[in-house]
Amino acid sequence: MNIQITESEYQKLIKLSRMANMMLLCSHVYLLIMFSVMHIVWMIGANLISIVVYALNFFWPPSKLKSMFICVYVEILLHMILAIGVVGWSCGFQLYSFALILTIYYGDYICVKLNGKRMYPRRISIGVAMLYVLLYLASHWVEPLCPLDNPNMYPLLYLVNALFVIVFFIIYVENFECIVLQTETRLVEAAEKDELTGMSNRRNMQTSLNELFYRKDQVEEISIAILDIDDFKHVNDIYGHNAGDFILKGVAQKIYGKESESIHTCRWGGRRISDVVCGRESL
Repeated sequence: MNIQITESEYQKLIKLSRMANMMLLCSHVYLLIMFSVMHIVWMIGANLISIVVYALNFFWPPSKLKSMFICVYVEILLHMILAIGVVGWSCGFQLYSFALILTIYYGDYICVKLNGKRMYPRRISIGVAMLYVLLYLASHWVEPLCPLDNPNMYPLLYLVNALFVIVFFIIYVENFECIVLQTETRLVEAAEKDELTGMSNRRNMQTSLNELFYRKDQVEEISIAILDIDDFKHVNDIYGHNAGDFILKGVAQKIYGKESESIHTCRWGGRRISDVVCGRESL
């Protein structure tokens, strides 16, 4: 799968991947502080390793982004399994499996856009769901290695972890919403605007005309003007298409400058310019 993206889109996707990495890095800084306060050596060491992993992730080249996300998935899984084994199911570390699934699809989207490489998110997510069930069953048979001295810490830890996962979800979903809205805006512009002149294209004007004729009982007068540049083919033949495009854009700017609530303009043709000006005296 090979997807063409602009340089600005490329930089934006790189920024999104680094932002995701930064969020995970910050989460492990918080966990390191929390486990240091509780003096749980196992998890202090695990989170130090995780912090190093996420710090090094900033140096992955874009061409190796898939490897970086695989590294992230493995780290989250191993940390979650270790945390449940050390402090128990009641602390809520299993909730990070939901954030992991979101990260899996997020990473797949970024990798497809940047490198055209799929990461099989459905298969990995099903594997995470199965692991969740296994950890739940195991938690009923195996006692945690380092149960907390204060029982009141269990609901507090669960609440903190749940809140962090919720914030994680909110930030990720907001980013996806922005991506979808920007994509829809670009698609609408591509469908309704002429790429060269920036004017409305034939399809958009045809839609406007159909709406006008549908409402003809409410319109006192409709006028249509078709403008053409004389001998424009000679310009392209003698000076080249770049010069022709320059003239087209110049003429389009003059016509587009007459746009108003009662005057609509478009580029009706292809290489030959035929700009339609549709005017309405009153509605």
